[in-house]
Amino acid sequence: MSLADHWDNESYLPVGHHKVKVLSHRCFEFNTGSPGVEFEVMDAKKRKTKVGICLKDTVIWKLAKFAKACGLTIEEARKYNPNTDACHKMLHGKYVMVVVERVDKYCEVTDFYEVGGAAPPPAKESKPKEAPATGPSDDEIPF
Repeated sequence: MSLADHWDNESYLPVGHHKVKVLSHRCFEFNTGSPGVEFEVMDAKKRKTKVGICLKDTVIWKLAKFAKACGLTIEEARKYNPNTDACHKMLHGKYVMVVVERVDKYCEVTDFYEVGGAAPPPAKESKPKEAPATGPSDDEIPF
């Protein structure tokens, strides 16, 4: 084996919009102690990434949005208990569009929508912080 065997191998989703299939999930606990679920997704080129969702009551809407984007019906949603591991399997094998953006050093899924649906508007870019002044302030200049 050599590096040439992996030269053009992109194993992670690059920045952009991608149609992916939900492969699996794992339940976990955030460092804050909040429960979460992480779905592993893969595109047709076998590039993977993960979609992490907090399961706190105040942000459970994100899981509902993801499930709806995956094509879950309202009847299926009524049976979906986000606190049970088995219910997350309802999303395995479903297709969804994910938006991958660069956040700090890494790329991550920042949004998702239905396959064939309208793409969400682009995220607002934050203005870079101004560098602090390094010279003397106006009060320090003698004249």
